[in-house]
Amino acid sequence: MNLDTLKSLWQARNPRERWLIGVGLPLLVLSLLYVYLWMPLDKERQRLRQSVPALRIASQKLQQQAQEAQSLRQRVPQGQEAAPADLAAVLRQSAASQGLREPQVTQASAEQLRVSLAEADFAALIRWLEFLQSQHGLRAQAVEIKALPGQGKVAAQVTLSSGVGA
Repeated sequence: MNLDTLKSLWQARNPRERWLIGVGLPLLVLSLLYVYLWMPLDKERQRLRQSVPALRIASQKLQQQAQEAQSLRQRVPQGQEAAPADLAAVLRQSAASQGLREPQVTQASAEQLRVSLAEADFAALIRWLEFLQSQHGLRAQAVEIKALPGQGKVAAQVTLSSGVGA
């Protein structure tokens, strides 16, 4: 269609039809823009506004964990990790200081030790594991705990990792 055809179609309409088309067409275009453009954008903006605080909290947690990982890396210089025999001695001494019976310590792999406690107080076991992590950089990679008769008594098998990258 060219401009002359459109002009003749417009001229063929009576004034009332021209007024209805002149007012109705812009209202229709604005309504369509609102429904198909503005409303979806507004819904997305509201969704993003609600998700930003949760993402900020997650970001803060990640930053804290990164700082903790950095401090753990700095705690044990590379190439100066304790020998397995030294770690076994540290485990036995620290267990005694936490009120635990002497654990059985075996080498599970190059960077892991397996510790067995036949009977221990659960609260003391948890304090000991936290002490090992905070003071010696040893992390519990696997923990198997069985309840024993008596209040708070457990038997535990713990795999500890001494490697920085583990």
